[in-house]
Amino acid sequence: MTLSAQTHQYSGRYSSLCFPEDGKSCFYCCPPIRNPAADSLDQLAAKIRTFRLNRRNLSRNRQDAGEICGVSCWGLGFLDPEEKLVGCLLHPARNQGLDLRQATGYRSKCAGTLCQEAVLFSRLNPVRQKFYLALSAGMDSFHYSSRRANPLMKILPWGIPVLEAIFLLEEKNPPSRMDFINRYGFFWHELDYRLDAWLAGEIIKRSGLQAIMDSPREFLDFRRRLLSRLQREVVEKPGSSPALPVHRLSIPLDLSRLLKFGLNLWEAGADRVGRLQEAMLREVERFTQA
Repeated sequence: MTLSAQTHQYSGRYSSLCFPEDGKSCFYCCPPIRNPAADSLDQLAAKIRTFRLNRRNLSRNRQDAGEICGVSCWGLGFLDPEEKLVGCLLHPARNQGLDLRQATGYRSKCAGTLCQEAVLFSRLNPVRQKFYLALSAGMDSFHYSSRRANPLMKILPWGIPVLEAIFLLEEKNPPSRMDFINRYGFFWHELDYRLDAWLAGEIIKRSGLQAIMDSPREFLDFRRRLLSRLQREVVEKPGSSPALPVHRLSIPLDLSRLLKFGLNLWEAGADRVGRLQEAMLREVERFTQA
C-alpha cells in the first residue's frame, strides 16, 4: 500500500480507497512490478498461504530474502492476526515511522504509486464516497481489490461526470451491488473507459446520463464513426508545434487516452490536439442535438 493509506490517515476531508475502514483493504498496486493484467483473485488459495507466511516470517525474510524479483513480494502479507487486511508489512506506519521498503529494491516506486481509481475517489466528497463504497459492502480484501469482482473499481475509471450523474440519479434509493451491475454494467461490458470516458462525460454534460443509458449501442456507433473520420486528419495534418507525449499536454487524462487508444496518437503538438478536440466537440454537439 502507498502514501498515507497504511496509516488510515485522511487527505483533508477525504477518506482512502485503499483502506475504507470496514475490515478490508486494497492491495491491487502491490507488488509494483506485477503483471498489470493480474487480479487479486488469481490463485487465491496460494495467495492466502503466501500472505500468512510473509507475516509470520517477516523478520527472517528481511535478513535472507533481499531484493524482490518476479511478481511476488515477501513484504506483502496479512496486516492483522484475523487475516482481513492485506498490505505492506514494510511500510513506515507499521514500523514506528521507519521505512523498510528499501530492502525490496522498490522503495521509491512503492512510495510513489497511487492508482487512478484512488485519485478519482479522493475527488469525491464524503457523501458520494459512502454511496460508492456501499457497492463493495461485505467484500473481503481479495474481492475488494479485484478489478474483475468489484464494480466500484470498474466504474471509478469513468471519471467525475459519469460518477456524479449516477449519484444524482440514484442517491435517493441507492441500488444494491447486483442492481448497480445490472443497470450500469454496460459501462464495462459494452464500452471501454479508455476510449469512451471523455466522450461520455461531454455528452452527459450536455444531455444527461440517459443519453447513453437509453442506447449504449448508439453511443458506441457514434464513437466508431467519429474515430474513423478523425483517422484521416491524424495522418494528413501533423501540426506545427513541438510533439510531446499526449498525456503531458494540458488536456484531461480521459482525452489523452482517447487519442492514444482510439487514434493511435501517442505524441502530438498542442495545436494538433486542440484541432482534434474541437472537431470531437462539434460532433458531440451534433450527437446530443440529434
